[in-house]
Formats: sequence, structure tokens, C-alpha cells
Amino acid sequence: MSAERAFPDGIDEASGLIHRREASSRELTELYLERIAVAEPQLNAFITVAADKARAAADAADAMLAAGYDLGILHGLPFAVKDNIDTEGIRTTSGSGFLRGNVPATDATVIRRLKRAGAVVVGKTNLHEFAWGGTTENEHYGPTRNPWDLSRNAAGSSGGSAAAVAADEALFALGTDTGGSVRLPAAATGITGLRPTLGRVSNAGVFPLAWSMDTVGAMARTARDVAVVHTAIAGCDPADPSTSSRPVPETPRPLVNLRGLRLGVVTDFAFPGVDPAVVAATHKALEDLEAAGPQVIPLAMPRLGEYYDAWLTVHIAEPSAVHQQLLRNHAAEYGQDVRALLQAGELILATDYLQAQRYRQQLREEFLTVFDGIDAFITPTAASPCSPLGSSPLEIARTMVTPDGTPRFFTGLASVLGMPALSVPCGMADGVPIGLQIMGRPHDETGILQIAMAYQELTSWHRQRPPALDSGTDTLRMLAVPPAGGR
Repeated sequence: MSAERAFPDGIDEASGLIHRREASSRELTELYLERIAVAEPQLNAFITVAADKARAAADAADAMLAAGYDLGILHGLPFAVKDNIDTEGIRTTSGSGFLRGNVPATDATVIRRLKRAGAVVVGKTNLHEFAWGGTTENEHYGPTRNPWDLSRNAAGSSGGSAAAVAADEALFALGTDTGGSVRLPAAATGITGLRPTLGRVSNAGVFPLAWSMDTVGAMARTARDVAVVHTAIAGCDPADPSTSSRPVPETPRPLVNLRGLRLGVVTDFAFPGVDPAVVAATHKALEDLEAAGPQVIPLAMPRLGEYYDAWLTVHIAEPSAVHQQLLRNHAAEYGQDVRALLQAGELILATDYLQAQRYRQQLREEFLTVFDGIDAFITPTAASPCSPLGSSPLEIARTMVTPDGTPRFFTGLASVLGMPALSVPCGMADGVPIGLQIMGRPHDETGILQIAMAYQELTSWHRQRPPALDSGTDTLRMLAVPPAGGR
């Protein structure tokens, strides 16, 4: 690699370096491990760094390529994994204190698929305990800090994965998303994160939160990189009967022509009580897209705000069912915030839960009709920039609904509907990134990824990097310096 040891711009560039023999997987892996060693004392994005296993896997990837066995575009590329996803021989804590010593004997399906594609696990990332929370402030492993502003959180629950990608500690990462746990951290850290259609990606080997909304999702700097990773992990899995049997399309290419696309916006749902900077960034993103050809279509859906109650009911009830026995045996070992949520879930009536599931189906049918007239549905990803570390649950809850009860929580909609959605960076506020959410019809990951790729061709928000984490030295800046002539 170049003497400047620049971080690749993305998967295509990194893969090109390896396949042209301009860099080895071992060299690339060492680059990211060095970055982790320097950044982690401040960032705390990882629970476990698997340095020795990563080096061994990288050496094996290099040996295979030298012998003529090319596993494809991900061959030899280092990535990070949210710590509720099983990894053979690497502990998987789910962010829990009492699972601190849990070392799975097998990989989750998504990890097995990425390893078969030649990718290299560098470590397991921090998360809100058992993925039940939105800040990645973990009582057992400490908080993950936002690389853009170390006084703020990286959102959650996949905050460690997002921060690792944003800070160049990994080329890409996996997270899980139940109510926005991929998309909200992606927005908070200025990267791209995809929640696929429910059932498109296997959950086998993933510790559940709310099983009727859980899914694994890819996180990377760009929609192109997310598309590559999603293609690798998606598809039917006999180990997870809920997975879809639909064939997985090839990795989508950017759209050449955006004319004819229809982007739906429910303005009365999307903007009441939202931070003015988020409103301005969302409007600007829509203007940028519209100038490239798509038509922005206002939608009237007066009952849409009711979805939040259904999401909240399911999101509280199902985790309590998952943890019922564990909570009986380990109550004192849970973090206080997660324990309180799990105990609250036991108070949900069965009738309320069933009504919420019934409403989900009704709203899904309504949205399928809406998608007859649009190609994607646009909202902000989050109503406000990420919170300062240590914000109270009440302060955070106030960002989710207005005083009159109108939801400002946009990511939960796709979770309730089981539809795909992703977040792309679209602006900055108070020194931290803002995200735009693009939601599509079921199994149309290709469509929303192509819109996101087109948007990233028009803008440069995804190219911005956070400042050096250690302002007292230039170490991180040196590691990230591009070769002469730029990248």
C-alpha cells in the first residue's frame, strides 16, 4: 500500500487494491487494527477486538488469492459485527454483563455468508444492552461516543457499528434493526444504513429483541457499499423459517436517469415539531432529488400517526417474552434502563398486543395501495440531532412525539410495516450529521438503494469525515491522509 496508508474510499477501491495485488488483505487488516488501537480509548465502539483471528483470516484470504481462488468483491476485506450476532470462537455478549463469557461454537448465517465471500471479522461492536435502547450507552461496557462530537452518543442500538465505520475502524459493519437501530446510528454518524424487508436476511444466530420486527442490516459509508454487503447476506435460509424464498437480485447499479420516479412525502406527518435544521436538510435533499428528475408527490394519510402506538406495544411486549426466564434468573445483572423496560413489557395485555398486530396488517395494506402511486416514501431519519451523553430517558422520549402526541419517530414506520428503508447523510446540525430516510415497497431494496446512490452522486455529505478523535496528536489524521492526487 501507499506509504501514506490511506483508507480506501469504499469496497470497490479496497477490492481493487487487493485484486491488483497493490495491497494484501493482511496489510489492509493491519491498517484498520491500527486505527482501532488509536481510536478506541476515546470512541469505545468495540466490545471485543479479534486482532489475532483477523490476521489469521487475512493471511488465509491472501493465500487463497495467490492460489487462484477468488471469492469475489469482498475477498479479504475487514468488517465489524454488532455483538448480538454469533461469531464462532469470538465472544458474543449481546451487550450483557452476564453473557460476558459467551463464545459461540458456530457463526450466525450472515457471518457464514460473509466469510464464504472472503470477508475478515476484525471485532464485535458495542450496542445498547440486548439491543434494547437507542443510545448505545451500555452500563457494562461503557458508552460509544460519536466520532463527530465525543460529548454525544452515536444513537443505537447499533451505535458501535456505526461509529466504527464513520471513524474508519472498519470498511463496513453489520447491525440489527428493530425500530431503527441501523438507520438512527447511521444518521447520527454520517454513514449509510439499510433495514431490509422483513425476512429478506436471516436472523439465525442473532439474539432476538422483538422477533416480528427484527432484521440484520448492512452499514457502510455509501449506498453502493451497503448494496454489495446486502447482496452477500440476503436470501432464504433453512435455519430461519421466516426468511423469504424470493431470489436475491444482483447488486444494483446506479440509475442513469431519475426521470419518472415518484417520491412520496407526507408533510403533515414528517415535519411538526422536528428540529428546524432537520426540516431544512430534508427539504434541501428533496429539492436536490427533484432537480435531477423525480417528482415529489404530497400524500394525505391522516391516520398515519397512529402507527406509533402499535410499534411501541409490540416493541415493549416481545422483548419481555424473550427475556422472561433470563429476567427471573438475572434481574440484578441487567442494566437499570433495560430491566425497567423489560418489566414494563410484562404489563402489556394480550388483547393490546393482538390489536397492535392487527393494526400493523391494516396499515401495511394501506401502504401497499399508496405504493401503487409512488416509488419511495421520504422522511427524515431522526427528528433531531443525536443527544448528549447521559441524556435522561425522558429527554430522549420527548424527541419521539410532540406535546399533542404526533409521532416524530420516523424509523419505526418501516419496522411496523416490514418494508425496506435506509438512511443516507443529508446535512449537518450542531457539528453532527443528519440523515434522510428512503422507504420502499416490500423486497424493493434495489429501488431504494438506487435512489440513494443517485442522491450520493448529487451530493457530498457521505464523503465528509469526522475530525481526528485525538485533537492532541496528528496520528489519526496521518493514517487517513490520501495519496498524492487525492482519492
